[in-house]
Amino acid sequence: MNLALSLLGAAERAPAAEALVGEAERLTYADLRKRAARVASGLSARGVACGDRVACILANDPETVELYWGCQWLGAVIVPLSPRISEADLAYCIDDSGAALVVR
Repeated sequence: MNLALSLLGAAERAPAAEALVGEAERLTYADLRKRAARVASGLSARGVACGDRVACILANDPETVELYWGCQWLGAVIVPLSPRISEADLAYCIDDSGAALVVR
């Protein structure tokens, strides 16, 4: 099952409902769907394909959510990594995951 379909369904059922509330921004389901599609397009332009892994080393911010849904939209696999771990541990995790792209 592609989880992006759940976002698409929510955007169709309740496009104006809030999907994401950040400190400086609020996104509706329609907005989040558009951003996820845009992120997926950007990932694809960088060579990420369905099934590829994308390492995410971001704080718990709206951009992280957009990246998550963009990966879902593309069919890529997000590999969430904590920005708090050491560079050595990050390097190991990135290498071990086989990430095609690292987002910081």
